[in-house]
Amino acid sequence: MVPYGERKVKLNVDGVLLSGASVAPSSPLGELVEESLRLPVKSKRVEELDGGSAVILVDDYTRTTPVREILPVVLERLKVDGDVSVVVASGTHRKMSEEELKKKIGEVYWELPVFQHDPDERLVFLGETSRGTPVWINELAARADVLVSIGSVAPHNFYGWSGGAKIVLPGVAGRESISCNHKLAEHPDARLGNPESPARLDAEEAAKKLRTFFSINVVKNVRSEVVHVSSGDVVAAHRAAVEVAMRVIGVKAPWASDVTIVSSHPYDNDLWQAGKALFSAANITREGGTIILLSPMREGVCVHYPQFERLLSLPPEEISKEAASAPLEATVALQIKRMQERFNCIIISDGVTGEQAERMGFKWFSSPQEAIDQSLKRNGRVTVIPNQLIYPYR
Repeated sequence: MVPYGERKVKLNVDGVLLSGASVAPSSPLGELVEESLRLPVKSKRVEELDGGSAVILVDDYTRTTPVREILPVVLERLKVDGDVSVVVASGTHRKMSEEELKKKIGEVYWELPVFQHDPDERLVFLGETSRGTPVWINELAARADVLVSIGSVAPHNFYGWSGGAKIVLPGVAGRESISCNHKLAEHPDARLGNPESPARLDAEEAAKKLRTFFSINVVKNVRSEVVHVSSGDVVAAHRAAVEVAMRVIGVKAPWASDVTIVSSHPYDNDLWQAGKALFSAANITREGGTIILLSPMREGVCVHYPQFERLLSLPPEEISKEAASAPLEATVALQIKRMQERFNCIIISDGVTGEQAERMGFKWFSSPQEAIDQSLKRNGRVTVIPNQLIYPYR
């Protein structure tokens, strides 16, 4: 059984399931957070951070970080003289609805001012990184005396891992900053599982330009349960979390797979998010093999980047020509096109039609079993990756 949105689908296939280590939470989430705050990595404790105002950065609807449970624990310890507010670090994603905000933030939604980042408004310029990325940052975050971030560490196709400084760039950065940073996805070291990815190092430089910064990073097991929390310095705490994540969700594949079946769960919103699962599968699939992506893609191809679908219908050289006018969409579209050049890429989705999929260079089947049966006519060894929380490697 493999997750497909909120339900599971049965696959009749003889292969290897990469399930990750069987690690259960050692304590309730609140206790894990408390312990992490008591023993921060290369940082003062939260209650020792001095300042007049504080901003708490949280991730958005595209992530499953249990923000509503962590926020009260942080607020109980945070001792600043002035105002405290929450900023949703949505980068260039769509705004969250009020219901989504309430679900994400919990009781704190009614207790503190909550703002959603806008990549085009109320930005402060903080200089450039050594890689030439202009650092435009949300005014509330840039002016705050104390910044606290809450995020999750999971595999990412070109930042290496999510979490840490990624909540700043792209999270609360300007559109120009995000575009420049995302161009680093073209670097050969910008790959899944590499914590020293140029895109991440660039984001960490940007984060270091802010004032006091305390980063909280959760690590989940393959059942999406929090098993570890690492807090403190924005770089050191993140690396500590990555070390744990490698032990918990890192899985060595026994072979270069001929057919890899991958579920996008829990990042199922659209192709923009679900497509990242292709890179997990690519890590363990032989050149010329088949990748079958299972995802409901409830919001279709991409709500917040309307040009993305059109770009995916173009050949790579045409996409490159449009990079100046649509840099973010073009960067990701080119990455997917490279996947399609290396592998036979198939989509199983209710949110994308067969016509759309084929126009974008994918094959499409209405049934996962049909896709598997067709693929196995010319291929042999099968590997199943049940969700995007797993980091598969060879």
